[in-house]
Amino acid sequence: MSSCREALRIAPGNPGLIAVYVSLLQNVGDLREAERLARETLERHAADRQLLQVLLLTLNYIPGANPEEIVGLHRRFGAAVAAEFPPHQVRAHANPRPLGGRKLRIGYISPDLRQHSVTYFLEPLLAAHDRERFEVFAYFTAKAADATTARLQRLPLKWRDLAASDDEQAAAVVSGDNLDLLVELTGLTSFNRLGVMARKPARVQATYIGYPNTTGLPQIDYRIVDSVTDPAGSERLAVERLARLPACFLCYRPVDGAPDVAPPPSAAGAPITFGSFNNSAKLTEPVVRLWKRLLDTVPGSRLVIKSQQFKCAWLKQNYQDRFAAAGAGPDRVEVLGPVTEKGGHLDAYRRIDIGLDPFPYNGTTTTCEAMWMGVPIVALMGAVHAGRVSASLLTAAGVPELIARDEDDYVRIAAGLAGDAARLRELRSTLRERVRSGLCDAGRFTRGLEAAYVQMISG
Repeated sequence: MSSCREALRIAPGNPGLIAVYVSLLQNVGDLREAERLARETLERHAADRQLLQVLLLTLNYIPGANPEEIVGLHRRFGAAVAAEFPPHQVRAHANPRPLGGRKLRIGYISPDLRQHSVTYFLEPLLAAHDRERFEVFAYFTAKAADATTARLQRLPLKWRDLAASDDEQAAAVVSGDNLDLLVELTGLTSFNRLGVMARKPARVQATYIGYPNTTGLPQIDYRIVDSVTDPAGSERLAVERLARLPACFLCYRPVDGAPDVAPPPSAAGAPITFGSFNNSAKLTEPVVRLWKRLLDTVPGSRLVIKSQQFKCAWLKQNYQDRFAAAGAGPDRVEVLGPVTEKGGHLDAYRRIDIGLDPFPYNGTTTTCEAMWMGVPIVALMGAVHAGRVSASLLTAAGVPELIARDEDDYVRIAAGLAGDAARLRELRSTLRERVRSGLCDAGRFTRGLEAAYVQMISG
C-alpha cells in the first residue's frame, strides 16, 4: 500500500495504479474508501474495465449496496469487455446440433485449477461426470500449477494449457474443440478470462462457482445457482438466465487427511469460544458490532478470528484495534494469522465451539470446512446470492435452524447454542456425517447438474 501511494504521487490519477490501490483497500477491509476512490476515478475513466472490476468486487462486501445499481454496473463492465476487441471476433454459431446418442462436449475454463477454493467444489463433478454421455475438457489459464493441478490432470478429461495464450488465441482453441457448453469458473475475480467468453467460442456458455454475482456479459447464457441462493425474483439481478439446480448448487470435496473431529472446547471447561476463519474483507463494521453484541450477550465468551491476510502484522493489529474500538479488547478477541503446517488450518477449529458467518458476503469453503470439523455455523440470510450461500449449505446439511432472519435472530441462535451444551455435543458428533450426506454425494449431484446441462444445450 505504501509503494502504491508513492507510485500515485509520481503518477497521480493513473487509473491502473488506482485500480491496484482500490483492490488493496478492499483487501484490508477499508471498503468505503475503496468504493469512494473507484467511483471518483470512474468519473474520469468511465469505460476502464479494471476499475469497474475492482469496484464491483468491492460492492459485493458492502452492507446495503443497491442490487439494481450493481447489476447495471455489471452490464457496463460487460460492455467494457466487449469494447476491447473487434466485433468480427465474436463467433457465430449455428442452431443447436441434434443431441441424438452422441456424447456432449463440456468444457471448464479457469485459472484456479490448482489449490484454490474453487477446486473443492469443481473436482467432485470433474471426477463424477458420466463419461458414456459427456466428453470433458479443462482449460487451465494460469501459469502456476501445483499438486492439485497434477491430480486434476490425471482425471479422464482433455486438458488444455492456455496460460500463454491471449484471449483471441484461447478462444480459437476452445472453438476448435467444438463444445456444446463452456462453463467459466471465475467471474470478475483475479485472472479471469472473460475476454474469451465474450468472443463466444461455444454456442452455449455458463458461469459457475467462482463469483457470487452476474458477470454482466450477454455472451454468457446461464448462471448456475439454486432456489435458496437465488429465489424467484432474482432474475432481475442477472444478465444471464438462472439455471437453478434441484438442491444446493455446490458439491464439496473435503481435504484429504482432515483431522478427526474433537469435542467442543467448552466441554472441557473452557469459555464458550465463537470463531470465524474468513477473508478479512468480509469482517465489515456491522459484523464487528454484531459480534461484540453477541460477546456481551454471552458473559465470559471469547472470539477467535483467523484469516490468510493476517500474515501481515499491520493488518492483524488493525483488526485487533477495530474490535477494541467497538469495546471488545484482546482479552475477548484473538486474531490469528494463517497456519501453514499440514492439517493446521483445519485443526484450529478445535479451538471453536460455534462458528460465526460474516455478512453481507458469506463464507463458502470456510462454512463447509467448519461443519466438516463439527463446528456449527450461524449465518444471516441476506438479500442476494453472496449473502445466501451459507443458507444453502446449511439447508443441504440439514441444519436450517442455524439460519438467522435478522441480527436479533442471529444473536438469539448463537447465544442459544452457547447455553446448550448437549446440543453443541450432538452437533459436534453429527455434522461431519450430515455434510457427507448432504454436500458430498458427487454422483447424485453430478447427475442433477448434467440434467441441467442437457436442458441448457437443448434450449
